[in-house]
Amino acid sequence: MQELPRSAWLRLLALALFIPAFYALWAGEGLLERFAVGLWLVAAALLLGASRSEHRAGQRWFDAALAVAACVTVLLPGVHQWPVWLPRLAVATVLAVRVVLDARVFLRRDRLWMLLVAAAACWALGGVGFYWLDPRVHSVADGLWLAFTTGATVGYGDLIPTVGTSRILALFVVLVGYTFLSLITAAMVTALLGREERMQMHALHRDIAALHAEIRALRQSLQSSGAAPPPPDTHARTHAPAPAPPPAGP
Repeated sequence: MQELPRSAWLRLLALALFIPAFYALWAGEGLLERFAVGLWLVAAALLLGASRSEHRAGQRWFDAALAVAACVTVLLPGVHQWPVWLPRLAVATVLAVRVVLDARVFLRRDRLWMLLVAAAACWALGGVGFYWLDPRVHSVADGLWLAFTTGATVGYGDLIPTVGTSRILALFVVLVGYTFLSLITAAMVTALLGREERMQMHALHRDIAALHAEIRALRQSLQSSGAAPPPPDTHARTHAPAPAPPPAGP
């Protein structure tokens, strides 16, 4: 966990607040809408704190500009009209890409268990999201099934997103599903091939060690018998042909 800097953790926490705030701004009214605005502003403040903790100047200014854009988009009127929520969706999407780039140190092919944990967490969040957003999803189990069929791009058709909010969620679930399916498949292939390569390397090292032991035993036997070791073959070392013998006389 120490491989991620403080700015990356702040961006991850900001994204975790931006996502429910985005949907609450769309679907909520009255007290829920005001709570969503406050949650959105807290996420923007976290993103601004991440920019202050960032050591790279370009990334620092980018995070600061993204925090300002988040504050501007939440103050736009007309929550339910599609041209208004589109800038909010753009802010959340850019931040999600930013967090994925930060998490590349974890999402590697040699860390299969980390990929499985991250995929299971995204699957659970997608299932809860479908249950919360779509009125035709009547249980968390149905939401998990819809998240699985959507992420795996199977699309059986027994459950489908029926409202705009769940369709936007389905878009992100498909992208996340493609990503994790590719990474997990590559990690499994790497693990299987890596095991065979390790077995071959162990066998090669074992043969080399046995060859060294035989050479050492041969030298010791020659030294104990008093025989001189054979001279080095200069022709074999230089790969030059041996000189031909002189022709015989008449």
